[in-house]
Amino acid sequence: MAKAGLTANTRVGLLSGSDVFLRDEHTAALKRALEKEHGQIDVARFDGSTAPVADVLDECRSFGLMAGYKLVIVDEADQLAGAEERREAMIRYVENAGDAATLLLRAPKFLKSKLRDAIEKHGVLIDCSPPDESKAAIWIAKRAKQRHGAEMAPEAARMLVAAHGADLGKLDAEAGKLATAAGDGGAITPDLVAQLGGGAREISPFAIQGALLSGNAAYAIHAVRDVLDNAPRDAHVPLGIAAMQAAAKLHEQAATGRPAKSWGELGDALSRARGRLSVDEAKRLFDLAIQADVNGKSGVGEPDRNLEILAAEFSRALSGR
Repeated sequence: MAKAGLTANTRVGLLSGSDVFLRDEHTAALKRALEKEHGQIDVARFDGSTAPVADVLDECRSFGLMAGYKLVIVDEADQLAGAEERREAMIRYVENAGDAATLLLRAPKFLKSKLRDAIEKHGVLIDCSPPDESKAAIWIAKRAKQRHGAEMAPEAARMLVAAHGADLGKLDAEAGKLATAAGDGGAITPDLVAQLGGGAREISPFAIQGALLSGNAAYAIHAVRDVLDNAPRDAHVPLGIAAMQAAAKLHEQAATGRPAKSWGELGDALSRARGRLSVDEAKRLFDLAIQADVNGKSGVGEPDRNLEILAAEFSRALSGR
């Protein structure tokens, strides 16, 4: 994949991936770069599922009506060059693109092909696949500062992604609202996300383990509430099991002095929590998790409240308060 991004010198670009937000962001950045270099430009758009290749290439080669330079955008570009003769015509253009236009191909998925190879060699190819949630959290923290002028705490970023998934467009919109609420020079904190950045998707009860082990009470309680509010009925049962599993891993880690074996978000959270609890403290937390699970299944107290209290106990123990 080409390392450089789209610039005013790009003559052929390919945005391949299903994240519409990323494709639109790269397109807008390219348009700004071309306007800075050439002044006013003409923009022509084609639907690759219906447009003939000849029409697209003629547009690239012809003079603009209002400006001297063109940006030619083709969506569903994977369908544009289906037949062999059309692919060959596109490859020839990519290898000898003119100086009067930039051809930008956009597609949810552009499979490996001779055309893709030609674009990688002579143009710019950018992957617009959705990031995983850990990368999305890093991205939105940077985006909040660069675009919205607000510092976002790492835990706040993880909370936002836990609530909305790795949908960059949704995350950006939420970050904008949170930055406005934080005020000029303010920070987007876990408490602010807990108040205003509530979840909109169904969350697996086991997704709360990282929050329970974060040591942040607002984050942990918000995650518990998110599960209870968005997951199916009786979510307190698997949520209680998830809490017991997290507590058991903490106890194992404290008792052996070695990292507990686990993967994914739980593994990362356990690594961060290592050394923060004594064996007795970890045992106490495990006992509390067992008791909360028993109470939830036997109808003692309110299950939701029991789990919120347990989340606070996790945070108190891990924060040393």
